[in-house]
Amino acid sequence: MRYFSLAALAAVSLAAAWPSCAGATKSSSVAQSQNTPAPTATRVHDTIPMIVFDSPYEQRAQVYRGQLHAHTTNSDGTQSPAAVMTAYRAAGYDFVAITDHNVHTSDPKVSGVLFIPGVENDHGCQHENRIDVGSIAPGARVSQDVIDRARSEGSFVQINHPDWPGSYPKNPCWSDKALLALHDYDAVEVWNASDDDTNNNAEIRIDTLLSEGRRTFLTAVDDCHDVRAAYCMTSSVYVFANALSKSEVMTGLRQGNFYASSGALISEILVDRGVITVTVPTPSQIEFIANCGRVVKNAPNVLGANYAANGSEKTIRMRVTAPNRRRAWTNPLYVVTKQTQ
Repeated sequence: MRYFSLAALAAVSLAAAWPSCAGATKSSSVAQSQNTPAPTATRVHDTIPMIVFDSPYEQRAQVYRGQLHAHTTNSDGTQSPAAVMTAYRAAGYDFVAITDHNVHTSDPKVSGVLFIPGVENDHGCQHENRIDVGSIAPGARVSQDVIDRARSEGSFVQINHPDWPGSYPKNPCWSDKALLALHDYDAVEVWNASDDDTNNNAEIRIDTLLSEGRRTFLTAVDDCHDVRAAYCMTSSVYVFANALSKSEVMTGLRQGNFYASSGALISEILVDRGVITVTVPTPSQIEFIANCGRVVKNAPNVLGANYAANGSEKTIRMRVTAPNRRRAWTNPLYVVTKQTQ
């Protein structure tokens, strides 16, 4: 698969679509190597603004690798549920959600890997995955119905492959208008390994949502239909949790205490008030990305980097690019300014 820089493309696309992003074009196309200087705090009525992050990240004892999009012979996959679970277990995955199309696949009871029930609901080419489900969502005819059903069941729901099938902005099933009309979902697939090179990276779509005030997590998935295919067992979510159980994993997913990956790894994500620190196990590029896809700090070939918010940002998310060009994406953090005495 081809990996490429999205900074300039994201800035131009978002600036054209959303006037609020028009000023981001120049700063997006050239990543800054240092943080923008923090503004001088000004006392107003004996208060001082303090910048903090609304962050989903909390320290846990372990991190578990999982797959949130895979198919079996119960829908359009090639292998049985047991064969799919066995293949992912052999590849080092800790948990797998089987998400057959409009079918609730039962636990094949493969030892050594955690099964989580899922369903991919289809409406033409607009698809959503519900993770930890109790039904196939009967009567749900449009995407918002599926999301509402997921909420009523306590499921985790993600928007699938938003750029498929015709690439963005040319001809995706999920238009910006359609995505912006939805509410109460948990995540959007930032990476779908089964798509071709023009469709698999949806960072521009996510930056559009964030710039318009939407909140969403980011997932990376295989969308595997044949475990022998090269793209299968390449993408993952890594969930921070205290134990490998469905309740612990689902709590991590619902809280956003995870990161998405097409192969790169993150060791730790620490948030201390208005400062984010990201560490990685091998020297990598670490980018801090703010409103409209604007790269506000670029740290190449490092084992760790930090970013201190200065108050101009609405959101910050991080992207790690490993030497082999594989990537990892954190969930967004939201900048909050509080008044302190």
